[in-house]
Amino acid sequence: RRAGRTPTARPPLPPRSPRRRLRAAFEASERASPFAFAFVVVVVVAVRASSRAPDKGTYRTQHPPSPRSTVAMAKATTCKDAIKALEAEKGVVAAEQEKVLLFAKVPPIEKMDGSLSTLKACAHLSLSTNNIEKISALSGLDNLKILSLGKNLIKKIENLDGVAATLEELWISYNNIEKLTNIDKLTNLRVLYMSNNKVADFKELEKLSSLANLSELLLVGNPVYTASEDAQSLGSEYRIEVLKRVPQLVKLDGVPVDVDEKEKAKEMLAEEAAA
Repeated sequence: RRAGRTPTARPPLPPRSPRRRLRAAFEASERASPFAFAFVVVVVVAVRASSRAPDKGTYRTQHPPSPRSTVAMAKATTCKDAIKALEAEKGVVAAEQEKVLLFAKVPPIEKMDGSLSTLKACAHLSLSTNNIEKISALSGLDNLKILSLGKNLIKKIENLDGVAATLEELWISYNNIEKLTNIDKLTNLRVLYMSNNKVADFKELEKLSSLANLSELLLVGNPVYTASEDAQSLGSEYRIEVLKRVPQLVKLDGVPVDVDEKEKAKEMLAEEAAA
């Protein structure tokens, strides 16, 4: 710079919306590996929490809290309020949208309520990264094909009768599910993402055998997976045990099912039946 001249400070650039910047990454990671999903969840929550000014009574701390840690600080967000906020932000009518994203609310959603039944055109509903403990209030969603409930506090697969005829994909990773009771009602299910739950018994997977359209299953992080040696390798004991019970699978834990694996699973079943 020339001597005697004082540099002029540039005005700061306007802040970019964390929601807009991270939405695409969140949706993509939710369908990808559980590790990518968990990473993006943490980033979303941290950016949203840290971007709020402390003088507005929000949750800024030295270490930005997750939605679950704010539950004692503020009243939970209702589905009705989340839908209204979506309409105000996007300038849309929620009842007319095919894709409705209500994930990672701060404060988090704790209960699925009757306001969800107003989403008549919804084909993809995301309620992931909240504090939901029970699946409910899905009657009336006559076009629902994808239901995303990952990163909640759900213990049971229940109350899906209202969407059983249409639901094709259930994303329910990072919950507390031990049993697959009622999953057989989802006769058109093609994709089941349920990594990082608490399924510990291979016998639970037998409840998936009647789902003729089920082609993709994600079980990474469940006890049946973590207790197995080299579970991800083709032909591993874990993969064979799963295929013995769910032979219609095309992809398991993100890895295409090999023809040899299917044959080995079939042979083992025949040997067990003959014994």
